[in-house]
Amino acid sequence: MDKIIIILSPCSIAIPFLFGFVKYGRLENDLRLIVIFLGFEIFFQIFVATTALMGIKNLWIIHFYTIIEYTFLIIIFLQWQRNLLIRRLMFFSIPLIIALAIFDIVRLENLNMFNTYTRPISSILVLGVLGLTLFEFNKESTTLLSRNPRFWMVPPVFVATTMTITVFAVGNYLLMNFPQTFFNIYRVMMIINMLSNLFYVRVFLCPSQQPKSGG
Repeated sequence: MDKIIIILSPCSIAIPFLFGFVKYGRLENDLRLIVIFLGFEIFFQIFVATTALMGIKNLWIIHFYTIIEYTFLIIIFLQWQRNLLIRRLMFFSIPLIIALAIFDIVRLENLNMFNTYTRPISSILVLGVLGLTLFEFNKESTTLLSRNPRFWMVPPVFVATTMTITVFAVGNYLLMNFPQTFFNIYRVMMIINMLSNLFYVRVFLCPSQQPKSGG
């Protein structure tokens, strides 16, 4: 069961990536960036799956992955925010998270354990950004949100981010004290996350609408 989940995890990202790759030349720049983001996610998932199947410790990569993923997400959602102050705050949160992550890596945590500081903090910030993005979409939209391709970026990011807070906040404690409980919870979360990744397909299937940005 665990091997099947490990193998299917990259596939759940590969499916929407292929949809985006096929339509890449007809997409606006912001939607093209989502395709690139999904390509990065596939690379990460393949690396994690390969090392896990080989029995190699791979939690260290998440410390660095946190920085790259957060940067990608903020740059993507930044383009859909019209308020200049919020755009600036979002942009300057990137170097702050990078600085926190570096301090975390150097001084606070074991690279072979979950990063219980940077990852939850960055995830909480991402949830805030999602809320602002939905507010912006709702304010500007003259049609149903479900017809906006950019809206479909929100559900999979929300699911992944919410689960991340849970796993990384208490992951080390559960792993050391209740390993079976941790793995049971982690399996369920992985399955939910894989299913939510399919929402990305809608990003590339909805009729495109040019976003408004700036302030």
